Amino acid sequence: MIFIGLFVAFCGKKLIKPTIFLVGSTAFILLASLFIFTLAFTKDSSDTVEWVVFGVCCVVGILVGLLLAYLARFGTAVLTAWGGVCLALMLYTSFVYKIDNEHRVAFWIFVVLMGVIAGVLGFFLYNHAIIIATSIIGSYIFVRGISLYAGGFPNEMVIIEMIKNGQIANFDNSFYIYLAGFVVMTIGCIVFQYKMFWKTDKNSRNEHPYHRYRVQK
Repeated sequence: MIFIGLFVAFCGKKLIKPTIFLVGSTAFILLASLFIFTLAFTKDSSDTVEWVVFGVCCVVGILVGLLLAYLARFGTAVLTAWGGVCLALMLYTSFVYKIDNEHRVAFWIFVVLMGVIAGVLGFFLYNHAIIIATSIIGSYIFVRGISLYAGGFPNEMVIIEMIKNGQIANFDNSFYIYLAGFVVMTIGCIVFQYKMFWKTDKNSRNEHPYHRYRVQK
């Protein structure tokens, strides 16, 4: 996850189609698996069946990722929507959870709303949306990857379970270190990608015969 996060955060705009494929396929596999395993399986379900279902989700997820990469404009909207979801998850983990209840109403409304808004913006602010979304997604994946090894940064499902059990308490300092790292990395990656984008855009314009003529004039 750490290396995937770095790739998406720093190269998301430059390598847009591989990024759309990677994020689109991963998002589909995670969401489809979560949906199916939550509704159709119990703790007594067969391990073999669970692995088969997960394998099918992976195959379909790869096909979905390829389709999204081929339909780049639509794939960009999905990519930016996922960026909105990642931002919503970070904000929920930070403070939105305080207004939620055991039914997770605030969680689902907030996440879906942020995803829809970001997806719509992806259609109208193409380059800007890609840069901001991939920086958020990559930073989120990177921070989550570190937390899997180092701990100290509870995921959203853990927080929801704590809300249900009435166990919400103040987080320790490591939580805020992760949060600060996410913010700093996101801003840094946005600045880095914008510099790369402007440099590439400037070079491509200067290479065009019409623009070369204008420079000479």
